[in-house]
Amino acid sequence: MTAMPCGRRSEDLLRLAADGPATDPDLARHARACPHCGPELARLDGHWDDVRAAAATPPPAPPGLAERMVDVLRGVRGTGGTYHGVAEGVRVADHVVVMVVRRVAADAVAGLGHVRAVRTEADTIHIGLAVRYGVAADALAERVRASVLAGLAERVGPVATGVDVRVVDVVPPPIG
Repeated sequence: MTAMPCGRRSEDLLRLAADGPATDPDLARHARACPHCGPELARLDGHWDDVRAAAATPPPAPPGLAERMVDVLRGVRGTGGTYHGVAEGVRVADHVVVMVVRRVAADAVAGLGHVRAVRTEADTIHIGLAVRYGVAADALAERVRASVLAGLAERVGPVATGVDVRVVDVVPPPIG
């Protein structure tokens, strides 16, 4: 940027327009009185009106965000007060099932992605995975499905007859 006829630099005026007069009170006082800096600051300040308006307006939430967040929370805590019958007179709390599913699924995807959400519904477990870029998602999803069914049967009992595994995100591979 260039120097103004008064010796002040226009880049300092730009910084003043962007950050406000409190950042450089001396320059702000000078610009109010200077016939060169005043109009330039007003011009630059006008360009920042759109930026300020955009910053003051919160961005809209992406479609489905609330539902995904509820799934994530349920996938950490389970559905309170819900139990799964696994044998005559034996019931297992939903949060226990969710914890077992998360652990088994995490072991199945170790190094290839991670578990984003777990949700139980009647006799089906729904799992959302974030898969590392380049990993065969279909093969990993099948491995998770089989591991979860076997892990639940071994650790808890016959809680679910179906496991629905979906890839909900792709994450970059590790650097290095």
